[in-house]
Amino acid sequence: MNFGFTADEQAFAEEVRAFLRANPPESFPEDGMDAGYGSGAHSRAFLRALGSRGWLSMCWPARYGGQERPMMWKLILLEELGLAYRSSVLPEGAVIVEALFEAPEGDPVALAARMEEQVARRDASQPTKDRTAGSTFRNPSGFSSTGPIRESRKT
Repeated sequence: MNFGFTADEQAFAEEVRAFLRANPPESFPEDGMDAGYGSGAHSRAFLRALGSRGWLSMCWPARYGGQERPMMWKLILLEELGLAYRSSVLPEGAVIVEALFEAPEGDPVALAARMEEQVARRDASQPTKDRTAGSTFRNPSGFSSTGPIRESRKT
């Protein structure tokens, strides 16, 4: 089994690297505000540059303005940008906290129905009506975890 990138994926990774060489993130002005979470300023111009290439919505369906590329392409983009869970290779203090998405208009009734379906599915599978402080993970019955799983304790 070959776990390597396809030729198209390798070409896309090189396209992103070439973009970053020609447009270093640190060369963009930090013109955004801190989102209030201590994240620091960000660059709307850098986000626009990514968006102008279609990279912010590349995995979206075509009917919503996307390119219907596989999720692997988004992962390649994030890897090349150096973005990972709570870390990145962007300059110190640079955090992407805003994005501009553009999509064609849709039928409002159909969009509202789809949103209702999605909310109903989420309500059926997650404790959306409970106070969770943003977490919807459930502890095993009789156990509480306020830290690493190895420190779970019986309640």
